[in-house]
Amino acid sequence: MKRTRIGRRSFLGGVTASLAGLSGCNNFGSDATDSGTPTGTPTESTTPQDTPRSPSDEPPTPSDPTVKKTLDGLVVPVAPELEPADAIDPNQTETPVGDAVAKIDETGENEGFGTVLLPPFKVQEAEPIVPSQFVEFVGWGVHTSEIEFTDLERDGFRITHLKDGKFVSLDGFTVSGLDKGDRSGGSAIHFVNDTGVSPKQFNIGNLAFRNWIDPVVHCEQGSPFDSVWGHLDFGYDANDGREIVLEKGQSLLGVQIGYIGAGNATGDPVFYTDFAGAKVDIGFINVGGSAGQAVRIKAAKNGHVRVGGINFEPVRTTEDPIVAIQGQASTRLEYVQNTNSDVRSMVQLQHANGNNVIGPLLDNGTVRVGKIEVTSDAARPSYYFGPSSDVVHSESDVSGGVRAFGDSSWASGETIDRSASSGVAHYSNASPSDLAAAEFAVDVDVDGTGSTALLFKDGDGTVHRWDAQPSDQSG
Repeated sequence: MKRTRIGRRSFLGGVTASLAGLSGCNNFGSDATDSGTPTGTPTESTTPQDTPRSPSDEPPTPSDPTVKKTLDGLVVPVAPELEPADAIDPNQTETPVGDAVAKIDETGENEGFGTVLLPPFKVQEAEPIVPSQFVEFVGWGVHTSEIEFTDLERDGFRITHLKDGKFVSLDGFTVSGLDKGDRSGGSAIHFVNDTGVSPKQFNIGNLAFRNWIDPVVHCEQGSPFDSVWGHLDFGYDANDGREIVLEKGQSLLGVQIGYIGAGNATGDPVFYTDFAGAKVDIGFINVGGSAGQAVRIKAAKNGHVRVGGINFEPVRTTEDPIVAIQGQASTRLEYVQNTNSDVRSMVQLQHANGNNVIGPLLDNGTVRVGKIEVTSDAARPSYYFGPSSDVVHSESDVSGGVRAFGDSSWASGETIDRSASSGVAHYSNASPSDLAAAEFAVDVDVDGTGSTALLFKDGDGTVHRWDAQPSDQSG
């Protein structure tokens, strides 16, 4: 079984303090070079050194025996009653990570409750990994530690019942599907709990995904809730098919996703929901490669999706909008930028659309139809922080439903009624005390400037404000 060092990144994990001191080093100091430490040929992701290191620049040799085992290329299970001698040699088994989980399960009174430490190299795994509860999988950083799954028909991490994903953490490594050209099935992470019970706190720190096919992360049944996913690096043209798919009946309730960097090679959406009751908050999506869309939302009425920002820059022409929304679930797009692509539209509102809040849309590329395209009658109003001229209807008989605060008009051109009968309160230079909890309102004279903003006061009393016009964001 070949082990290959593939680069460097910082190590995150609280198992030993020794590892933290070695983070960011290309050459890990060790006294085990004569006992089989793999050296390998660095891949393209290795960060070269500009100048040679002198001996005094080398990091100290770690004294912790567990850390030294990982430097020797071993997978180390950490749990009560386990010792460094229980480390697993990937040369001696086809399932070193799965074997480490099994060793953790064998200790103590309950399955799980431990940590699997990965070496700063690539290890191969011939079967899906089923993570027991309260188990962490910790590497030396993405593009440094890597698990390469060699079965081209099956999943990488597979969560099949509640204990598989409950209080599990994955951090600091790459999840590879070996060869997307020959792969015929399997997802990098697959939630497929037939009972439908969702695990709590399936957390992700920094992970990279390479060489997978549609979908890469598949929330099919029993998707997690109350979880935090930090940085998901899908690469650009590194995978085929959709990066994240949320199937019908799934929620991701309370899941916070910090950053998604993606761009599949097949012109598919990056984030896709299929009439799910999605309740997920995404900080930012940066899209490159050959992706067709950033977000495709088919949402049940009880869903809520918020995306803090989208940068769309595949250098290509697509017949799709950057964001497509179908259904009445509450969707908030804080900001969308078309950097250099030729797209049909930036946001497309489809069948039974409504309850959408759309922030500034900045086009530095080409938009052929309109920034907002309405293809079907609205079921509920939506709100936009730009002029009504940005909204285009595909057919003449399609009703409006978009309130454009850039010029205080309906997208049809009708001026919004400022009386109480309009259903939206209007204020001049509003203060937090003016609004009731859960109230939408319009401030028609922000700080005396005469500009317009949409206000919303949440249950905690915080007032959220969206300006009608974006600030200068050139460059």
